[in-house]
Amino acid sequence: MKKIILLIGGLGMLQSCFTYSYPSASSFPSTRYPSSNSNQKYDELVKTYKPDTEEVLNDLLGSSSADNPRTSLVVKNNSRCNIVLTISTVNFVKKVPIAAGETGYSILNKNNYNLSAMVCGRVFKQRISLYSSQQLDLR
Repeated sequence: MKKIILLIGGLGMLQSCFTYSYPSASSFPSTRYPSSNSNQKYDELVKTYKPDTEEVLNDLLGSSSADNPRTSLVVKNNSRCNIVLTISTVNFVKKVPIAAGETGYSILNKNNYNLSAMVCGRVFKQRISLYSSQQLDLR
């Protein structure tokens, strides 16, 4: 009699495992593909952004003096997605649009900066000490 009760209880537990409704993959947010919000921010910013081409080239080619309070940051976007790189420190924020496979650059005061971006739906964050010209590669 005990065996029958245990068998029925065990079958009931197994049946509940098969009838539980697990959430489908489509109900979870996707971090694999870029969000339209990131692309929209890129599209809006690229219309008005003015790159610091002359100042960055002068800094990279050594035309600026060593005591210059500014230096350059060059970022190569090796991903397949357009990004908006946010460069920030106390009382300063700058956004740089960088197309997929292209290079973005900026001239900045020598300081410590927080860098952030959405790269193909994934978050990139880094703290950088920028006291001389530097280049970063994003993938």
